[in-house]
Amino acid sequence: MRSRLLAAQWIALTLILGLAGCQTQTPGSPSLAPFDARLELVPGGGARHFVVINTSGQELHNYSFSAYMWNDKNAMLFHNDTHRFIASGATLQPGQALRFHGFARTAEELISEPVSRVEIVGHCTEGSFRQVWQYTDSDQLEPMTAKHL
Repeated sequence: MRSRLLAAQWIALTLILGLAGCQTQTPGSPSLAPFDARLELVPGGGARHFVVINTSGQELHNYSFSAYMWNDKNAMLFHNDTHRFIASGATLQPGQALRFHGFARTAEELISEPVSRVEIVGHCTEGSFRQVWQYTDSDQLEPMTAKHL
């Protein structure tokens, strides 16, 4: 219970700090698609790591986002995300990768359950963004277009 309270406080603090330093364009109308997302296999195992890369071609300033993983094939988890990640910072260089760790841990977060979809929602000085990827049969995350959302 205490760890959940600490995690909730950390999330709230991160969101407040991210919102205070970031200006968005028109709310609700994402104007930017700055990231590529992928799940990298862990050597010698079936688990994966979640990696997000700035592919916008520009430096992102005062970025803040949440990333959600879903397993739409499991009826018990259909409306619940299986993993949730948050990130924020002053700048993110073009081509720079973000790797995610558990709260107060140095090791990357392991994803061992199936993933069917990944969604990133956030904003930065350059604009707001919402991106969705679907996990394909060839074990790749493929961007979903607006007509599929």
